[in-house]
Amino acid sequence: MAIWQWILIGTGALAAIAVAVAAVFRWLYVKVPANMAFIRTGFGGRKVVTDAGALILPVVHNIQWLSLETFKIEIQRANREAFITKDRYRVDIGAEFYVKIQPDRKAIEAASRSLGDKSFSADGVKQLVEEKLVSAMRSAAAERELVELHENRRQFALQVRDALGEPLVHNGLALEDVAIFSLDQTDKNQLDPNNIFDAQGLRQIKI
Repeated sequence: MAIWQWILIGTGALAAIAVAVAAVFRWLYVKVPANMAFIRTGFGGRKVVTDAGALILPVVHNIQWLSLETFKIEIQRANREAFITKDRYRVDIGAEFYVKIQPDRKAIEAASRSLGDKSFSADGVKQLVEEKLVSAMRSAAAERELVELHENRRQFALQVRDALGEPLVHNGLALEDVAIFSLDQTDKNQLDPNNIFDAQGLRQIKI
């Protein structure tokens, strides 16, 4: 067989190998959509992937997906669960919180530990952080009088947002904004005269 024939065979074999390698690489390479991230564990250690993608080898690698989308979480407390203001009134408040996982390595790792698969739904995120959101609202309401809350809803919302910055960071979350969609004095029929705060509020309403 002539040398040129061997060269053709060799070139063909190399081309076939290159095509096969490219096909395998394409099969094993997992791309990351813009609104998602994943953590690869197993061979080679832990790796956070937020752009482009990474090679995922069967058996030796595992991946955990997380959503980087912004979720709207609605919190509403009224009647016996209403908030108490500085001047001892109860106030029904409804608020929307816009929350997302911060797109950096530390935040994604923190979110993976605290959220897991819950990162894909507003309800899942709400289950984790609801008490923190309510606590921040309760503390902010206690520092303002009822009229002040009504006239300065945006300032109240900003105070709640600022109070939640650090607590949510521990879960890998960032709070983009807070919007108050309802705020009104609690119906006096819902107040308990045996509760010291409600009793004071009732006396003021009667006055």
